Formats: sequence, structure tokens, C-alpha cells
Amino acid sequence: MRYKTSRGALALSLFLVSITLYLSLTLASDPLGGGMSVLKQDGVWRSRGYGWVLSIKNKSLTLYHASKKFCIKDTNPEFSRGDIEAKVVDGSNGRVLRVTIDDPSYFYIFDRIEQLPDTCRGNPDKGVVATFDAVVDIFSTHYPFFEQRRVDWPRLSARYKREISPKTSEKQLFKVISRMLLEIGDGHVSLRAKSLGRKFASSSKRPPSTDIVGFLSRFTNFAFGDQFNTTAVNGYWTSGIGAALVGGTKKATANGKIRFGVIDGDIGYLEIKEMEGMSTQDVEKSMGEVANVFTGLSAVIVDVSRNPGGLDTIGTQLASRFAGKETLAYYKFAGDGDTSQKQPIYIRPSGPSLDTDTPVYVITSHRTASAAEIFVISMRALPNVTHVGQRTEGILSDELLKPLPNGWRLSLSNEIYLDSEKESWEAVGIPPEIKFQVRAKKSYSNKDIAAAREIIQFLRTSAKSEP
Repeated sequence: MRYKTSRGALALSLFLVSITLYLSLTLASDPLGGGMSVLKQDGVWRSRGYGWVLSIKNKSLTLYHASKKFCIKDTNPEFSRGDIEAKVVDGSNGRVLRVTIDDPSYFYIFDRIEQLPDTCRGNPDKGVVATFDAVVDIFSTHYPFFEQRRVDWPRLSARYKREISPKTSEKQLFKVISRMLLEIGDGHVSLRAKSLGRKFASSSKRPPSTDIVGFLSRFTNFAFGDQFNTTAVNGYWTSGIGAALVGGTKKATANGKIRFGVIDGDIGYLEIKEMEGMSTQDVEKSMGEVANVFTGLSAVIVDVSRNPGGLDTIGTQLASRFAGKETLAYYKFAGDGDTSQKQPIYIRPSGPSLDTDTPVYVITSHRTASAAEIFVISMRALPNVTHVGQRTEGILSDELLKPLPNGWRLSLSNEIYLDSEKESWEAVGIPPEIKFQVRAKKSYSNKDIAAAREIIQFLRTSAKSEP
């Protein structure tokens, strides 16, 4: 159902193909109960947040997506699969399902309900007006970031509703909805119209208070703080340039997603290009090699300044290799559910960890997004890590996928992530502790290399001054 990448993924199939369901009870008495197929748990189950309703009958499962006014049956063919298992804590009178999808550290909670909601029993109107209204209702029900993005949704949707009538064509409808969603300014919002062979993917737009900050930082040698205070750091960084500075020590691994080496014999450089396209086994093997190479260095630079995201599990797995002990990384919960139910997520030492006494500097830019931002807040929870560079994009939430009455698919941000200090950085981006300009280029000039060396020298000096 969910994925954390603005590039797309088969997350709906993950729900039934890769899902593991855990059944607990409100009055559980046997924490070591045996396992049985969840398909034996006949009944109707509604999620806390997310708008999911599961109907299980005679070993068959059907998924519905329920918002305030609409309920749409998911017709994805993957949902006919039956390879689901449940671990039953107590087989008598179960009332609650605890579900993990791709991240075993996070549970989705389903409560048994007496019957399908009334809105789920009929066939929804597939017309253009109903489809537009469904988009409005889905965002009204499940999108928690209108305030952060300074969007008056009732007013915005009403303005675009005036362009819709029963005579509107599907092509016109697609254009109207796309223009409306673009105004939200969230990089995790998209619309896919298979019937038209078209897809709209929104781009991130900062709220007005931070727009000018991000704009000016691209064209100056200083990075502006929230109140236009500047940190005077000579030079600038170019994404990925460290790979050009490590000379013959450069190595690439994990399908090229991880590159590392040593700069001038004392500064480790690790670039993580994205949080997908590599397996957990790739990460373990690669980070084992990195730990061996980075032994005894004075500092380590971790460059995620052009990392667009991927999977949370990869990000936290990478961060765990820098942890010396179990550490609270962040909190996560559904923005449309019970917001008091904040689930803590921890990172734990895994395999040969890097030296936890060595100063680590994580470089980000406005292109650091999604799961890469989850990696950043996980790293910031560690005592020897300093966040440097530019503010991140500010799209931490996973994407919630929803079908529309006419068969189109919609995605939107839905979950709230809080860092270990319970701060939310959705929409505004995660601010670095030390600010300097980060540029994006495909090739590097001598000027770029000289500017990067200014940054490296600054970080080298900072590392020596740390206790």
C-alpha cells in the first residue's frame, strides 16, 4: 500500500505479497501463541488511520479504501493472492490485527468491526464529477499537512471544482486535478491515469517563509539561516565531488549506490546515491568494507546531498552501522489517525560499526528527500554526528496510494515523522547545524574542487576541536 520513493514502487503488491500480519488482542493472555493464516480470520477489519478496510471471508481477502464520503474497492489483481500468514497471540475472540509491511519495526493496527461501512456496499459513481469529488474527499480525510504547506484546501478545491461539469472529458479532468494538486507543493503527491497513459508527479514547494531562503542559497557562497543569519564557511560543496577527491582509494559497491574512499589519508568519504536498488545483504557487505577502510581516520563525510530517497529500511539499516548502542531515531504515526499513538523507531548496532568516537558530517541539500531524510534524522540522533550543508526537501512521509472511482490512482503524503526530539520537518525540510552552499553539477571544474577543499578543511578543523 505504501512506499517511500517519489519515483514509484509496487507498494500495493507489497501489502499482500510481502506482508506479515500479527494478530494481537485487546485482552491478550498468551504472548507465545501459535501461528495460523490470517485468511482464517473471517470478518471485517478497519485500520487506525490510512483508510483501509479489509474484508476476509472463506479464505478470500478484499481491500477497500474508505474516506469520509467515499469507499472504493481495490481491484488490483495482486489482492487475490492468499499467501498471507498471521501470528495469533490468542486464537479466541481476536479483535485487533497488528500488521507489518516492509518495515518490521512499524505496526499498522486494524480493529474488527461488525460489518462493512455503508459507503463500501455499493458501486461508486465513475463519472468525472464524482472522481473529482473523490480526490477532494481523500485529501480532506487523509492529508495532514495543509497547515504546514499554507494551503486552504476547501477554498482551493472549490475554485477548481468550478471548472468541472458532467461534460468535462477525462483529459480535461486530468489537467484540472493535476493543476490543483500542483498548488499543494508536495513531492509525494501524484496522479496516474492508466486509461490515458499519463502520470502527473508534483514537485515540492516550500511555504512562503522558507521559499526565499532556499532560492537565495543557490546563488550565493553562504547559506541563509531561518532568520537570514549566515554561517561564514568559505567555499561550497558540489554533490558527489568527494568521489573525485579520493584518488585511487575510490570504490563502488551495492550496485553502484554506495561509493567511498579516503581524502588526503585522513577523511573518510561515503556517498549514498539512493535508498533503493540494493538489498539488505548488499548494505551489510558494503558497510563492512566501509568500516574496514575508515578505521583510524580523523573524520568521516557522509554525502546524501543528491539522494532522492527509496526505502526507510535501507536508510535505518545504513544509520545503524554508525550506532554504538540502541538509539531512538524517530517517531512515526498516521497523520489521519490517533496522533497520540506515536511509535518509536530505534536503530541498533549491526555488524562491524564505524568508530563511534570519530566525528561524522552528513551533507544534505534541497535535493535530499524522502527516505534519505529519514536517514538524516536517524543520524542526527547519534552524538558524534553533525548535519551540514543545506536544508533538505521536506517530504519525509511515506506515500499513501488510493484508487479513484474511474480506475485512476492517487498518491499523497499521510504519515508524520518526528525526530528524536519530537520535531517535525515536513514541508520545511531538516535544517543543518552548519550551513554552506551545495551545488548540483554533472562535472567538476578546478574551481569546484578548490571550493570543496575549503569545506573539507573547515570540517577537518572542526573535527579536531571536538572533545
